Amino acid sequence: VPAAPFDAIQAQIEVDFGAPVASVFPQLSPEPLGAASLAQAHEAHLPDGRQVVVKVLRPGIGNLVETDLAAVAAADNSGYLPELCPGVKNLDALQ
Repeated sequence: VPAAPFDAIQAQIEVDFGAPVASVFPQLSPEPLGAASLAQAHEAHLPDGRQVVVKVLRPGIGNLVETDLAAVAAADNSGYLPELCPGVKNLDALQ
């Protein structure tokens, strides 16, 4: 999965922490250590100098997951899900 743009990651960190990135992570590597469908990880340093890895959820991923789960729940409610996915018996966990 390609990495999200670094400026979007910085903006997400600022939203999540409610503070400028530089005040939370004085050093934050623009190159991700890894990227996946839900998040990506960056090397960073805390204000006290400790080295950490920061896992940042992709911007907007919460809405995407909610939309996907709503679609699965709608398919389940329609009664067609067992036909579409024979191995799926019950999705009560989505309720």
